[in-house]
Parts: sequence; C-alpha cells; structure tokens
Amino acid sequence: MHKTLFCLSLIFFITSCKKKVKEIKPISVLQEVAASTDSILNIPLSNPEKYKIQILFSRVYEKKDGSILFEKEDLGLNNSNYFYPASTVKLPIALLALEKIQKSSYSYTTPFFVEGDSMTTTIKDEINKIFAVSDNEAFNRLFEYLGTDYINKQLQEKKLTPSRICHRLSVNNADDRVSKAVIFTNDEDTLFNSGTQINNQVQRLNLKNTEIGIAYYDDEDLIEEPKNFNQKNYYSLVAMHKTLQKLFYPEAFSGEENFNLNNEHLDFIKQSMSDLPRTMGYDEVTYHDSYVKFFIYGDQKERIPEHIKIYNKVGMAYGFLIDNAYIHDELNDIKFFLTATIYVNENNTLNDDHYEYDEIGFPFLARLGRAVYEYELKK
Repeated sequence: MHKTLFCLSLIFFITSCKKKVKEIKPISVLQEVAASTDSILNIPLSNPEKYKIQILFSRVYEKKDGSILFEKEDLGLNNSNYFYPASTVKLPIALLALEKIQKSSYSYTTPFFVEGDSMTTTIKDEINKIFAVSDNEAFNRLFEYLGTDYINKQLQEKKLTPSRICHRLSVNNADDRVSKAVIFTNDEDTLFNSGTQINNQVQRLNLKNTEIGIAYYDDEDLIEEPKNFNQKNYYSLVAMHKTLQKLFYPEAFSGEENFNLNNEHLDFIKQSMSDLPRTMGYDEVTYHDSYVKFFIYGDQKERIPEHIKIYNKVGMAYGFLIDNAYIHDELNDIKFFLTATIYVNENNTLNDDHYEYDEIGFPFLARLGRAVYEYELKK
C-alpha cells in the first residue's frame, strides 16, 4: 500500500514538473537587455519616458524550404508616440530614387543638377554620400528629384507606415512645397527636365507627443515653449525596420509592396550601406569607421572587423539618436535587424547644441548593439 502511494506521488510530482517546465518561457534578448545591471543601459531603460526609448529587434530564420521567418521582440514600441527621425529618412529616399530612375531612359550614373545649384553630380554619387557621412545636401537633391507627393504615395503603397517625409534637411526652405526642376544631361544635351512640381499642403500629424521640450532656439531667439513637430517628418520604428527587411528579404513580403530594383541597383545600395567612410575616400581620423555605425561600435573609434557587416542608416538631431540596422556576422553566420531610438536632452531645450550624445546616447546604442550581438553569439 505504502509502495503504491509512493509511486503515485512520484508520478504526480514528475508530471507536475514537466507541466511547469513547459510553461517556462526562455528569456528573450530584449528581456536580458532590460535586466542588465550595466548602468549605461540600465539608467535610460529604467526611465523610458524621459529618454523616449523604443527598440525593435528581429532574428532571421532561413527555413529549408527557402522561406523566411522573422522572430520579433520590442521594448517601448509605440507607433503613436512621435520622435524626430532625423537622417533615417534618407534610406527610403535613396531606394525610391533608384527605383524611379530604373523606369527612365537615363541611369544612376547620368550627370544631373538641380535648378539653381551649381554642382553637377549623379544619383550614385549622392547615395554614396548619404551612407558614407549622412550628407544632407545629397538627401535634398534626391528629395527635389522625387517630390513630396511621389515620396509619400510610394511609402503608402509599399506599406511602410506610419511614416511621412515632407521636408528637406538643414536648409531655410526646408518645407517649401515647390520641388525644383532636376535636369539630367549627356554632355551638352538635356536628357530629362522634371520641371518644377507643386506638392500638396502638408497635414498635421495625428500623433502623441509632437510638442517636445520646454524651449527652443529659433536662430538666436529663445522661444520659451515646446517646439511643435506636427508638420515635420515622421518615420516610425516599424516602418524603418520593415524597409530594411523588404530590401534584404523581399521574398518575405508580397511583390507589389517591395522596392522594384534590378540586381545592379540592389548590389550597389547594399554595398553603399555597408561601406565605411575610409573605403569611400574620406579621412579616417575625422570619419572613423563608427562615424555612422552606432550599434556595437558607436562608443569607439577602432576599425570594425571585416567579417561584421552593418547595413544601416542613423539619425541625430534635437537630442534624438537613432540607428536602423541589419547586422550580419559573416564568420559566425549571425543575422538580425535592430532599430532603436533614444532622446538625450537633459535641459529640454532644443537647438542649443547641449545634448548628451557622447555621455549617454552613443554609449547606450553601442552597448545595446553589443548586448544583442553577444546574446545571438551565445545562442
């Protein structure tokens, strides 16, 4: 009798243990990051509202049948909470410019100039500048070529939402509705003249927290009220993340939602995104490898190992620091997407050039990237 009861008790105990084991979920990579005792990570993550932190991660699984699976995790992700996207908007503009030129009789190496601009360049050269050193003038030239209406129609059709790109960067006429004429030439002959385009009026964003800070500078004048961003660019973390996924794994999405780029353009854009400033002829002392690579290496100036490929676009303005990256360790076959934003503006005054990029922002994104990479390396 006692033996029977003991056996029944043992069976019940083992069954209970098995049930409990099944219910235990493994700690995710972002859960591990959130639990970090590293003060560089812990201090901002423990006060997400102050630092306006949003993080989105996707692990890539390539199945035997050729299909792609993304395993996603996020921290603080909220498409309704506004953050200024800064230069991250240059990625979709570069892709749309290549896609548009592919439908024309000229190419991405055909010389062009913007009406009123003394410089003649090519789409290829401007895209290289965008990814090598995040050149604002290069972005503005492509912005004129595309026009606001075309840009946002394409973003909607490709389901890269919520997003809205409606102004140039770092110029006085940033939100001018008129797109200047763009002229493509062949020696002395004009191959194409876009003419001026009048775009639709920009509508107010229907988002939370579009009023940021307690004061801002307008030139030298201090305006003691929040700066309103409801007529500025917006490019959500979800849209950023998906842009990269569509570029590197288009087979995971329906065809009409993807960028229609031929193999030459695809190879070029990927090469341009992963190239480092020194490989494009920029001075390595000023433009070190991590100049526009914030994840993993953003807090150091040493050379990035050749087997680590980072295909990304960063943004930095008004205290917002963003990186949107596809990271591939070719040696260990590790692949993942990581997109994050942090706001570092202790005095909450915009345009005063007093932001904690070096003290908090760059170290946070670098440690975040390293924590995720090391987690994947252990797996």
